[in-house]
Amino acid sequence: MNEKKILIADTAFISEEIKKKYHLINVFPMREGDGAFRASLDELLERSKMQSSFYEDVLPQLTLVMNKYMASAGSEAQHLIRTALVKTTSIFVDRSLRLIHRIKQSHPEELSFVEIKLIPTIQWQSDFDESWRINQDVIQRIMTALNFKGIKVFELKDYPEFPRDYAQKNLLFRPQKTGIKGLIVKVLWQFFYYLDSISNKRSRFQSLGFGADRFYLAKRGMLGPFGFFHANLKNDLVTEIKDQKLRDQIFEEVSLVLNETFKNLMLKLDSQITPDVLEKLTLQYSRTFMDWFPVGFLEGLEINLLNIKKALDLDQIKAVIGHNTVSDIGYYVSTIARLNGIIIIGVQHGGHYGYVEDLSNAGQSEYVFNDLMLTWGWTEFDSHLPKCQVIVLPSPKLSEKPLKSDYIRSNHLYLPETRDILFFSNLFHRFPHISTCGQSRVDFIDEITCSQEKLVQEVGAAGLTLNHKPFSMRFIDLYPEHFKRLELAGGENYQLLNSSHKGISEDFIKTCRIVLWDQIGSGALECFTSGVPAIIYWPRIYSREAQSAKKLIMALESVGVVHTNPRELTKEIKTYLADPPSWMENTERKQAIENFCKIFALTDPHWYKQWKMQLKKWS
Repeated sequence: MNEKKILIADTAFISEEIKKKYHLINVFPMREGDGAFRASLDELLERSKMQSSFYEDVLPQLTLVMNKYMASAGSEAQHLIRTALVKTTSIFVDRSLRLIHRIKQSHPEELSFVEIKLIPTIQWQSDFDESWRINQDVIQRIMTALNFKGIKVFELKDYPEFPRDYAQKNLLFRPQKTGIKGLIVKVLWQFFYYLDSISNKRSRFQSLGFGADRFYLAKRGMLGPFGFFHANLKNDLVTEIKDQKLRDQIFEEVSLVLNETFKNLMLKLDSQITPDVLEKLTLQYSRTFMDWFPVGFLEGLEINLLNIKKALDLDQIKAVIGHNTVSDIGYYVSTIARLNGIIIIGVQHGGHYGYVEDLSNAGQSEYVFNDLMLTWGWTEFDSHLPKCQVIVLPSPKLSEKPLKSDYIRSNHLYLPETRDILFFSNLFHRFPHISTCGQSRVDFIDEITCSQEKLVQEVGAAGLTLNHKPFSMRFIDLYPEHFKRLELAGGENYQLLNSSHKGISEDFIKTCRIVLWDQIGSGALECFTSGVPAIIYWPRIYSREAQSAKKLIMALESVGVVHTNPRELTKEIKTYLADPPSWMENTERKQAIENFCKIFALTDPHWYKQWKMQLKKWS
């Protein structure tokens, strides 16, 4: 075996032959007791606050520098610059802290890192992904800057990305029905999809897509030639070549803006960083910012803005609206629109908004980029995150209650083949991106797996049956031994579902008597608003409620909807199973759910009237 300790993002999906040949040390947590850096929820919240201040401090000067090279974006260049700044800083800071932690555990002469082929170009903002390669890329940049030497362990084709890609059927975008109803919905879906491609030429609104709301907007006559919106623009963005000489020139100016403030940020996060390490880290940070600055925001900016400007009916539209204001095409559309006095209206497109503390992913991208935000009832923001003006409107999808059925009165509750609990566990991020709190990130892998095992043990001990639907099959690939432990803990009462679909359907949830979630997310809100029995196991491992939501969530806890203890949760489920209709009709429970939904999942059977009224006001 090579005697050097070789730092690597993680060792998932690496062959046993390579593991025997090299002494590989994972930078990201993988197993309990592996010695990797782990941030606590409180530490992540403080980091979010510090990074938010950092962006506000450097952005004005950074914009002055970059504007000279982004003239076609005019005053709106600041939004594009901020987007790149937030992503680069979040990733670089997080990986720096992890590497410093590992370096402190060894003598410098013992350490090396896995050398890979660096990513040559970030063409679009969406190229920042959660891949192993991009994480090893930044590890290599930082370790090289700190004068460590790399060792080539494997070729590009052998980089340990996920071994399988799963074809994931998406259930989010239309109601999932069976029989004749299902056939009708499929036909309508195809018709609505076609309808959405036809613009109302007199419309005052440019659409940037409505995702899961599109079916319901079309159903209510709000899309198509007689609707409210110009059709989505085709994503015909032009790729350009990276100009390294230009970037070297800009780097000299950018580093003068970033360096001192970045040093202060890192010292606040780790006061033990030596001056030499801090100096080298800072220089590499500025270089990485310029190297990762999307080509589409610099070399490809002018041509893409020009093409988008030609495609937009600037004389007609008064607002850009949709879910995808912060997407590759959305950045260009919004830039041109705002330069022409046209407002940008974001639309809420899922749960967590407003009630999960430090939703920094939305705060640092959506809120700051939009002039207005259509929300499902909430109006308060975390004080340390950017804000925008909000307009409260009912959720189209939730208002149409796609899960509404005879769930409680159905015979399925009493059939012997019906299982007791359908457990949906949350999306897990192998490598965290710009979010801090509110994300099921790898820092908490020990607590996440332990809490699931305790839950399955309690359920099994109570004689209850449980079907487990992980958000993604990739989590099973990452942690197969965890799922083996779950199967041992639950025995015949536990069943791991080999299902890769995204979202929920009426038929799927009817395979069990109650739905269990490990956080109040989009699916839980669908259940609440459709009258489907749902219960939440939320031990606050990787997320907790925002201050403004505490009373409403405490009320959900007091009536047995939200739980932190698996034993108490199991008792509540047994109470429900003894008499499901009575549990669902309990006055205090219904009121607590209704009060929560009024603020965070607002519905109205006549939602479309409110939407039309608001759109007409803006027209």
